[in-house]
Order: sequence, then C-alpha cells, then structure tokens
Amino acid sequence: MLFFTLLFASIHFYGIDGSVILHFDSAGRADLVGEVSNVLNIIGIAATIIVLNWVLSQRLYLKDKIFAYVLASISLAVSLIALTVVYLISAIN
Repeated sequence: MLFFTLLFASIHFYGIDGSVILHFDSAGRADLVGEVSNVLNIIGIAATIIVLNWVLSQRLYLKDKIFAYVLASISLAVSLIALTVVYLISAIN
C-alpha cells in the first residue's frame, strides 16, 4: 500500500518545482504552503512507522499474537492515511 502511495505521489507531483498547498484554513484560504519534499517526508514518516511496527510485531509474535496483529493493523491504517493525505494534497494542487 505504501509503494502505491509513493507511485501515486511521483506521478502526480512530477515536474512541480514551485510551492504546493498543504492545508486550508476554515475560511478557505491556503495557510500552509510547502515544497514537494514535504509530501515525500509524509511518506517517509509513514514508512518509518510501518517498519518499526513490523519489527516489533516480529519480536512479539511468539509471546503475544494479538498485540502483533494489532501492530499489523495499525501499519495498514497508517499506510491508508498516508495514501489519503497524498491524494488530498494532489487533488487541491
């Protein structure tokens, strides 16, 4: 899922050199503007969380299988949130 997010971001943000709108305030004005590298940082942070959850779930699988499954579910949720964030940022730009 995270690979699909990275592929989606690379396709939609290819060739963008300027600023990217990252957030709107309640009045509809852009209040947070950044570079494309900020979007890639979001994917990198999600990848770090997923790798840490994978390592922890591998170490805990023999001791507590339920907690290992919870960590795997959290990793899936993190990758879905990253995909949603990248999609929404690409949709407004």
